Amino acid sequence: MQLGVDCQLRVKAVERCSPDIEIGGDAVGLREIYDPNNYDMVELGIEKYFVSPIKPHSIEARIRGGMIGETVDPFFYLYAGGLPGMRGYSYYSMGCERIGVGTVTYRFPIIKRAAWNLWPLSVNRIYGSFFADVGDAWNGDFQADNLKKDIGAGLRMQMHSFAMYPTALSLDVAYGLDEFSIIEDDIKTSYGDEIRYYFTILFDFYTPIIPPARHHGQSCGCAGCQ
Repeated sequence: MQLGVDCQLRVKAVERCSPDIEIGGDAVGLREIYDPNNYDMVELGIEKYFVSPIKPHSIEARIRGGMIGETVDPFFYLYAGGLPGMRGYSYYSMGCERIGVGTVTYRFPIIKRAAWNLWPLSVNRIYGSFFADVGDAWNGDFQADNLKKDIGAGLRMQMHSFAMYPTALSLDVAYGLDEFSIIEDDIKTSYGDEIRYYFTILFDFYTPIIPPARHHGQSCGCAGCQ
């Protein structure tokens, strides 16, 4: 079951299975046996754009969260790192039954109308940005002292390919301000205090929440206007 509203609230009754192995059975050799793992999961995402006093600069605020209603195997965890969340940390560095991430981005034009023809690409606009993320993934009670933070900068280029296909190129560079370690199977892995890079080339600029509506005739700097 999936329920969607404007701020992208998703409620899911998830049925997933974990494999086990038995010898024999109908097949020759090994055969997988699956045990059901049913649980409820809720995800919420809100994204809002504001016009900056310095036009046509813009400010973007984004909140993303989720929770699983019961104790599950770590294989089914929600994750708060990587491009959809805390860009200063790897995707799998923060995984638990509850996540929460907040992002603030200041975006500004570098070249509002480039009109560069570099066949097969034509470059239309170039935007820059500065951003900060704060969030965490946790089980049990929320601990504000465990919040992680990162800062970074981004570059966006709105283009067309072969004079007809919309093309959106973006590069984000993020630095994790908080260093922490995870021990799993007696292996210690450290995260944070490093620079991470994210490069995408799509038909439109990537957003982890909702593709925003186009603001016809305006250029507020949001993903929908670039």
